[in-house]
Amino acid sequence: MPLLPPRFFPATPITVVADAPGSLFVDPTQGSDSAKGSENKPLKTITQALKLARPGTVIHLAAGTYDAQTGEVFPLFMKPGVEILGNPQQQGAHVVIDGGGRFLSPIFADQNTAIVGANQAKLVGVTVTDPNPTGYGIWIESTSPTIEDCTLTGNGHDGISIDGISAPKIDHNYFFRNGANGMTIYGSSRPQVQDNWFRDTGFGINLGQSAAPWLIHNRVTDNRDGIVVQGEAHPVLRQNLIIGSREDGLVAIAQSSPDLGVPGDPGNNTFRNNGRYDINDASTQPTLTAYGDTVHTTKGHVQVVALTPAVTTPPRNSISIPAPDSIQASKVPVSTPVPIPFTYPSQASNNPAPITIPVTYPSQASNNPAPITIPVTYPSQASNNPAPITIPVTYPSQASNNPAPITIPVTYPS
Repeated sequence: MPLLPPRFFPATPITVVADAPGSLFVDPTQGSDSAKGSENKPLKTITQALKLARPGTVIHLAAGTYDAQTGEVFPLFMKPGVEILGNPQQQGAHVVIDGGGRFLSPIFADQNTAIVGANQAKLVGVTVTDPNPTGYGIWIESTSPTIEDCTLTGNGHDGISIDGISAPKIDHNYFFRNGANGMTIYGSSRPQVQDNWFRDTGFGINLGQSAAPWLIHNRVTDNRDGIVVQGEAHPVLRQNLIIGSREDGLVAIAQSSPDLGVPGDPGNNTFRNNGRYDINDASTQPTLTAYGDTVHTTKGHVQVVALTPAVTTPPRNSISIPAPDSIQASKVPVSTPVPIPFTYPSQASNNPAPITIPVTYPSQASNNPAPITIPVTYPSQASNNPAPITIPVTYPSQASNNPAPITIPVTYPS
């Protein structure tokens, strides 16, 4: 299936939503944090909007840069059930969150990040940058937010870090020129990562520990390495395009076991134009199988299994006679079917045996019985929808429970 490019920066204006229950509006140039947060009287900072928001609130961001100079306090902590909405039509263009602050991670201690995720929270249509040398755009730890239609760029370390037992949805985002990785997935996280573009970074996607994400229909292009799988990570890759890596498209090390397709569920991943190898397997697994993938160069124990084209049996050149109830002659049935020899056309094969068709005879013989109409399916050489053939039949002189066979000549189309 061809990969469709994500929605990157179409010329579409930002949609402004009118005042509605549960809506807060923020404008970094025209707003004031002492305002009530309506469209006409917006707040100035996302920080203040998050303080006021309740589950179900949508925070609408006007175009502009949200940073320390406009009053933001980093990191911004997303709230459960609250959506931050910028400019999804243009992948977060012109709505920029720029900055970072200290976050004490329960797992990884001190970190610097712009945004911290929360369960059932959403971040949609925003550009996120944390220029700190160790900065992360979004830190998701044992939570499951949705990050959608955003741009993660210029972050000192990663665009997004996912750790712990998280299961977020990362959908339709653009990761571009981040310091170390486009995205890191650690712990036992199981995110759904779909329809994203990871471009021009160290590792496009870095997987470790026992992470088991679904990576579906992503574009991983022009990175140092496309996808690196280490530890005991077990990602499932389907319909991804991994091309133009300066070194390897996919690297598997340690006890990792990426799923690149199985019988009945092929990977359909495309590896192309990667600098050293499309797949470089240095894992301890006996064999890394790429089932149903397009792969050109490999290293290590890699088995590339191409899909076998389906074999179709050509139709037999013969006549298909409908069920016996298509033949109508009389209301008096005969319990024993009557064998009717047929002469097949020259295209038919192997001189098949006569076809047995149960026939209902009239209660009394007649010199001029009504013809029997038998719909006939012709061989493929004949016309597509021929009319039924009307065949005159001569009945036996007396009705019988065991009449002799009737021979019906059939004229085929030219």
